Amino acid sequence: MYSAMTSTIVGGILALSLVVCAQSSAEELPSPDMITEQLIPITGDEESPGNKLPSVDLAVEFEHNSARLTEHARTLLGNLAKSLLDPRFSKTVFGIHGHSDASGQSEYNLQLSEKRARSVAKYLVNSLGIVSEMLITRGFGETQLKFPQDPYSKANRRVEIVNLTPNLIKAPESPSRPLHQIPSSSHQSIIE
Repeated sequence: MYSAMTSTIVGGILALSLVVCAQSSAEELPSPDMITEQLIPITGDEESPGNKLPSVDLAVEFEHNSARLTEHARTLLGNLAKSLLDPRFSKTVFGIHGHSDASGQSEYNLQLSEKRARSVAKYLVNSLGIVSEMLITRGFGETQLKFPQDPYSKANRRVEIVNLTPNLIKAPESPSRPLHQIPSSSHQSIIE
């Protein structure tokens, strides 16, 4: 009787743990609406804090030491794609910026962050229907740590989605030049 009761209690605890884990991982994924809100430019008399472009940091997970997306990352990017397909973004250009932590060599981190940014953009284009002209990729390696006080933190390994259009619109030459003619020297395109 004692072992049956113990089994029931342990089974109940395990079931509760699985529910809590499932809820916490579902809560970690930002909704398409939340992503959209963060990417919409501030207009009117409002000022963006520090003149920062509208952006959202996503904890896109990759297989260890590679640019291969995990299943969790694909789900997260599905939410991002739903946001990017919002009609308000039809003429918007987004930066897909890869970042790393400070583990390993700087040059390796830079190359890996570039590969990961391209991987995200390619998945968005090839699997989720995003137009490639909307995306510009760039890797920053460990040069823009989210938490510089903890350079090895997992939180520094991220992909940042940046709405670049506000800056492109403000550029003196942009009214006469279409967005697809942005000089390639300032950014990397996903088209190789």
